Amino acid sequence: MESHHQLQHQDRPTLAQQRSEQHANVTRMHPPPLKKFRGGHSLAGSIHVRATNYRRMAEECWTAPVSDDEVTPEVKVQYDAIKDTILSIPWTSGIVAIRRYFQELVSCIQMKAAIHPTLARVVARDMHHSSMLTLLCNKAHTPLAHSTMKFLIERNPSALLWKRDDWETMGIEYSMPIYTIANHHAHHVLLPWIAEHFPWVLEHPACQARPPTFDFIGQCVNGIALNSPIVRQFFEKYPQALFHVDPSQKSTPLHHFLFGFTECRLDLFQWLATKCPSALVQQNALGWTPLHAACSAMTESPSNNMKEICKFIIQRAPQSVHMMAFDGTLPIHILKHRHNKPNMREIMVIILRTYPESHIMTTKDPSSYPAPSSHEFVKKVMPLILEEQELEGTITQLRKMPANLTLAFAQQQCNSDQEDISLACKIFATWSKSKLTSSEGRMKAIAMELEMICKEEEQQQRKQQQQAKDLTFQASFSSPGATDTEHESTTDDEEDLDYSSDDS
Repeated sequence: MESHHQLQHQDRPTLAQQRSEQHANVTRMHPPPLKKFRGGHSLAGSIHVRATNYRRMAEECWTAPVSDDEVTPEVKVQYDAIKDTILSIPWTSGIVAIRRYFQELVSCIQMKAAIHPTLARVVARDMHHSSMLTLLCNKAHTPLAHSTMKFLIERNPSALLWKRDDWETMGIEYSMPIYTIANHHAHHVLLPWIAEHFPWVLEHPACQARPPTFDFIGQCVNGIALNSPIVRQFFEKYPQALFHVDPSQKSTPLHHFLFGFTECRLDLFQWLATKCPSALVQQNALGWTPLHAACSAMTESPSNNMKEICKFIIQRAPQSVHMMAFDGTLPIHILKHRHNKPNMREIMVIILRTYPESHIMTTKDPSSYPAPSSHEFVKKVMPLILEEQELEGTITQLRKMPANLTLAFAQQQCNSDQEDISLACKIFATWSKSKLTSSEGRMKAIAMELEMICKEEEQQQRKQQQQAKDLTFQASFSSPGATDTEHESTTDDEEDLDYSSDDS
């Protein structure tokens, strides 16, 4: 049996092992250059080549965990000391003490890992085979731990993919550090850094069934404010994430950015959609496109920002206006269902202009989403929109008429009739010019009428809402037994007043 001294000596790396470890760390931090894409310069093609290279790197860089009952006693003592330190973070102390605590923690781990490189691979058997990185992700809920987490990842990036032995019970998002980081309110900001230095981790088969991309987006859109720079950094470093599909909802990143509690900024959405335009017409498990999602978001937050996102989608992907969800729902049905919000009527007009036939379309359940033509607002604007469509065709023909007449005159061979034909051409040219001017004037008048109808509808709605509010206020004084809850109750229409002054 080997002596304790021999076990300690075996744990100390030789000079060759130290150099090999240093070389491995450099390789992980700075992966080799990717193969050039020879089949063209499309983003999708280059991403496919990147993914292939990253999967190859995942196989080369992978390291397996080592249980703490398989290491030398010295390493076990050092690991237990670090583990106990992580588990005893002084949260009740002030911020200064906590900051000093994490500074000392990273220094301690760096010093001990330099002596015992195996520490970065050790997992605690009595804690479901958790590594130091796993413990830190689950226990240190503060950005102050990021320097320590980065050091551990640099020493052993494979630890991001190690599962606890209770992962089937806890769920994979609570088992693998890569998911814990992506789904953590403080740690998700590390994902762009991981994507930059260790992209092969995100391309590992363990991350492909359920990409951490959507946990990351969830933290971004459900926080107090959407951190646009962090989102840009992640998708710049890892552009293939734009093509990921959520396996549970079949949604794209564009869907998720529109479904969050925090409204997505117009410039960020435009940037993402420009990188992956095909996602603008991709349907999720319900058959919803991003336009469906944007219209649904409009019913909750009818801001100018969300209105511009809807307009952008319609401009870049007008076919999405025609795309039905699997229950037959069109974007116009969603807007019409909650039409009494500011800005929504303007989007309804744009959709009706793009797809006039949609005003008579019904869903598979007409009782839930009847045809938009049954709505008074649609009844007012639809005749104008149809007239506008007819005028557009007339204007197109009138603009072609002078050139067509000139061509017809040039093709005539009979000189005796040239004067009569020339006169006829002039008459028709004068008539077409006059008709074109009047048609264009009528088009402008229709646009003004549509705008006026939208404004009048909003003014009328605000007036009715104010009257309802006044009646509620008066009723609160006339009924002595009314409770405070009744005094403060408002109808859904009254809540819409909160959006009337929204300029975000």
